[in-house]
Amino acid sequence: FLKSHGDVDNLGYPRTPVLADPMMGGQTVQYFQRMILEWHPKNPPAYRIQRRLLGDILYPESEPPLPATSAPPTPYTYFPFTPGKITGLGHFVANQTRSGPMIYFKDYFDSHGGVGAFGYPKEEPVMRNGLWTQRFQAAVLEYHPDFDVDGNLPGTNIPYRTYRVQLELLGDKYIERNRLPYQ
Repeated sequence: FLKSHGDVDNLGYPRTPVLADPMMGGQTVQYFQRMILEWHPKNPPAYRIQRRLLGDILYPESEPPLPATSAPPTPYTYFPFTPGKITGLGHFVANQTRSGPMIYFKDYFDSHGGVGAFGYPKEEPVMRNGLWTQRFQAAVLEYHPDFDVDGNLPGTNIPYRTYRVQLELLGDKYIERNRLPYQ
């Protein structure tokens, strides 16, 4: 799961070994900086490792759904809300905000696992603490303009732009909120 979903760039570094989770009745899990992975042995093989919906746990509110006609100006994916069915929540993921700034969330979402990794978007992009963010069921995407520049990270061949979109450290936030002893 780690290798196919963006490795440590996406999940962050492990905060625990695989363990019985004291918060979820002994569920087998592993905590990472940005996510918590759960083991579900009774699921079909492709679904035995699941990400905990930390976006829903830490940010339970969701913005009201938008109509498909309110699309942002760049390529986007819309996840319609259909009452009574397992569908999206009526929001878009796009590379540009409605007000114009480029944020590249769709590129990141599509290349790092999409709905399977992040869940559905719960809102449209919002400016928080000086960064464009968008909350999803299992993650929060952040646009870091300081990495949206030409060149490579010092001493590497890694382009700065590799890190222009990052995930909020929801695993660490969950650990802190629940006063767990993991670091």
